Amino acid sequence: MEEDIRQRDFWRKMSFVKQMAELGGEIDFMLRHNERFDIKNKIQAAGKSKYGEQGSWTHTICILFERIKNDPKNINQIDILNTAETELLAYLFDEPGAPSTEDIKTFWDGYMWKYAEELGYEKEEDKNEG
Repeated sequence: MEEDIRQRDFWRKMSFVKQMAELGGEIDFMLRHNERFDIKNKIQAAGKSKYGEQGSWTHTICILFERIKNDPKNINQIDILNTAETELLAYLFDEPGAPSTEDIKTFWDGYMWKYAEELGYEKEEDKNEG
């Protein structure tokens, strides 16, 4: 319980963008290593009912979505979070109209770049324009 409180407090100190970048890192890992570990097929074989269960490929992702949703400062971001999670699940389970791998990657990379900007980094193409 005390560990949960420390984790919550640590997490809530992060900006929304950093929280999303952290979650994006987990999703990026899953995308980059899908072929090697057959991640998407394993998730599909387990079924949607296993989403977020301990020991599943989606456990950490589910926890991070919940932490971000439960952070009071993110109350105005709930629609974005729900849509992002719904689209990720649609992608993972190959639902009709689901986003492509590239769409998922582009969405989450956007938060990684926004966080990099918060830290003062610029994309190479932005440096070359200035």
